[in-house]
Formats: sequence, structure tokens, C-alpha cells
Amino acid sequence: MKMDLCRYTICGLAAGIAFCMTPSVAFGQAITNGSMTGPVNIGSPPPGWASVSTDGDTIGPGGFSGWATGIGPSNDGGTFLALLNNGGGGAFDAAAQVINGFTVGTAYTLLFEYSNVGLDSSAASNYANPGFIRANIAGVNLDSSLLSHDGFGSQRWFNFSGSFVATSVTMTLTFSAERSGSGGYAGGIDGVSIIPAPGTIGLFAAAGLAAIRRRR
Repeated sequence: MKMDLCRYTICGLAAGIAFCMTPSVAFGQAITNGSMTGPVNIGSPPPGWASVSTDGDTIGPGGFSGWATGIGPSNDGGTFLALLNNGGGGAFDAAAQVINGFTVGTAYTLLFEYSNVGLDSSAASNYANPGFIRANIAGVNLDSSLLSHDGFGSQRWFNFSGSFVATSVTMTLTFSAERSGSGGYAGGIDGVSIIPAPGTIGLFAAAGLAAIRRRR
């Protein structure tokens, strides 16, 4: 009898863990191509991402056609999304994706890598000025730190983490390049993910255990 009770308790805990890890409780949102993987292409963001202002570009380590000349790979590796801001109030790139499965009122954390990749160009401005990446979701702007350009071949990747509260089951995540001053700016984005905020994970676990107790 004791062995049966022990077996039942272990199975109950396992069921609780499985409950917490199911997509239905939003243990991490399913972003399409958060790794920004795709064929190198000027004028087209990686698959799964749509241009919502001018365009966006898919660039790999080492750069391409003046974009991000000499840049090393991000921690995520492979190609990345490159966004341009022309400066002086001109055009800027933005790319977005519609994401489903949020739980309204739940806090989430957005994670991504970013860099001031630069554009080695003979255009009016050199696109290697200070700037930052802006993410927008749930009506909230989540801005990276302001980055100066480290020089071609010396660009670095940084990690961003920012929180927001879901206002709808379906929301749009948008990335844009934002300048500082009048000069142009070119930024890179890679390794995008969304997970429940740390405190939320405990709530999901508690909900799973409560469900087990009710079944018992």
C-alpha cells in the first residue's frame, strides 16, 4: 500500500512537471525563426519576418555588400537581421512578426542579441554612428543600450533582456533601427526569444501542483 502511494505521488509530481512544460501554459512563446536564419539578401529580412517600414536585410558573419564589414558571428551564429536608419529624419528599416499563444496579464521576458554593425558606404552619411535597436510589443518600447561603432572588423554583440505584460493572446513584435543624432545607423539583431518572466514560472508550477491535489 505504501509503495502504491509512493508511486502515485511520484507520478503526480511528474504530471505536474509535464503540465508546467506544455505550450498551453506559455512556457516560452514560439517565435518563427528567432535565429534569423536565411539566405543572405539585401532588401529582404530573414524568413518568418516581414518588412513594415522600408525593408530589412539578411546578413551573415563577415558582412555583405558593405553591410557589417568584418563582423564576427553572434552567440546564436549564422545570419542575422540588419536594420538601417538613414538619419536626419529619413527612412528607417523595421521588421515584425505576429506571435500567438500569450496569456493575457502574464509577464514575459524578451531576449535578443544586438550590435552596431555599420554600413561601409559612400552614401550621404556613413551609417556607423551611435544608435540603438527598439523592440515594440504590447504597446511597450523596449530599447537596447546606445551603441557607438567599434570599427569595421571589431563590432561586438551584446545581450538584451526586457519585460512586458501580455495585453492580448496574439501580439506583434516589431524591431526597428533608431539613431542618435543626425547621422545614419545600422544595427543587427539575432537570437530572439520570449519566455515567461521568472516569477511567472513559479506560478505555473503552483498551478500544476494545485491541479494534482484536486484530482487526488
